[in-house]
Amino acid sequence: RLLLVSLLENFCLLYDTNPDGSRKLFYVICKMLSAMGIIEEEYIDEMSTVRSSYQCAFKALVVQALNSIKQEQIMMESHMIMPPTSVSGIPENGKSSPVNHDEI
Repeated sequence: RLLLVSLLENFCLLYDTNPDGSRKLFYVICKMLSAMGIIEEEYIDEMSTVRSSYQCAFKALVVQALNSIKQEQIMMESHMIMPPTSVSGIPENGKSSPVNHDEI
């Protein structure tokens, strides 16, 4: 539940750039979730330090995932530049490409 509240707080900060507005939005949503029994008191100010550590960990996870996606895209793009090869390793067009010995 603490992770949920931390993510909700982060969402409110992104949704409303006004610090007072985002804080009110966070508080109102948390009160509603608390009334529904989904969360308890994870949103109180005394828990802000713990929520902050969850937010930092989640941010690091997102950055790592974005870097992974970027690396995957780079790999896909570099494979698209190279001519497709057949099972034998010879390009499908039958022409051999010059070997750049500096790359080997």
